[in-house]
Amino acid sequence: LSIFTVDEFDLVRDPIKEEPVEFFNEVLSSNLSLVNFIDSDFVMITQELNYIYRIEGHPVATPSKRPGASKISPKDYRPKEITSEFSKVMLDEKDRYRGGLLSQAGFMLMTTNNGEYTNPFYRGAWVLKSFYGDHLETPEDLEISALSPPTKTETIKETIDAHRADASCNICHKKMDPLGIALENFDVIGRWRDQYADVSNYAPKGNKKGGRFPVDARTVHIDGRAFEGPQGLKTILKEDKERFFKAFVENMLSYAMARKLNFLDREHIEQLYEQSANTNFRLRDILLEIISSDYFTRR
Repeated sequence: LSIFTVDEFDLVRDPIKEEPVEFFNEVLSSNLSLVNFIDSDFVMITQELNYIYRIEGHPVATPSKRPGASKISPKDYRPKEITSEFSKVMLDEKDRYRGGLLSQAGFMLMTTNNGEYTNPFYRGAWVLKSFYGDHLETPEDLEISALSPPTKTETIKETIDAHRADASCNICHKKMDPLGIALENFDVIGRWRDQYADVSNYAPKGNKKGGRFPVDARTVHIDGRAFEGPQGLKTILKEDKERFFKAFVENMLSYAMARKLNFLDREHIEQLYEQSANTNFRLRDILLEIISSDYFTRR
């Protein structure tokens, strides 16, 4: 509840959880390509979610005042029922950064560690796992210091740079940090920001008290490609989309088989991937290929 007032939380609590499901269902029912999970020309939102996203031309619900809301503690919180329906909204060029999964409020909230400030570590690790199929594992004998929160003279990006100076930390962080830094224009709940709003934590060096530090989402991929912001990240992910497609196909097959896949499954995975490529990796076609295969029906 520290992210919102109680009234605001009433407004978006349920739609935040439902948005990824509605988005997946739209990709499935319309048999769209998997690339839409990276970047799409539409969103599935409610009027309540648009309180966060502010997409032009779509209605925006506003919080209703709950008597005594400021005195409600998290443990006593009981949500109001929201009845607004999800609808498919096409994005113009100005709002295109909202397409795909990367900017959805649920994923932004899921990848923050405390709800107070953004953490590119968590976001980058999630992108690395979800879109590259790369699972980072910390060696048991490696001691890792916790990331320090941003201070009055240091942004989260500067804090990360100091953290990465430790060679033992840099091994993994050079992979995931750029992927998270590119999403810094989104606050912990996915609202767009050009400046850090928490002035006490983000007052820029040398500025008079009350100044706001601009968000710097410029970064460099581990392979040397420079990019900036969520649209730059989407461009990188689309250039590398084969890795996402392969990871997705493998994960769906593993889910269908109700077990982890192993070396003996490799031939069928490659066959399924090739069949999916022939249909431009359309989601419904992929699922039909899996459930109609002898590999699945005779398991």
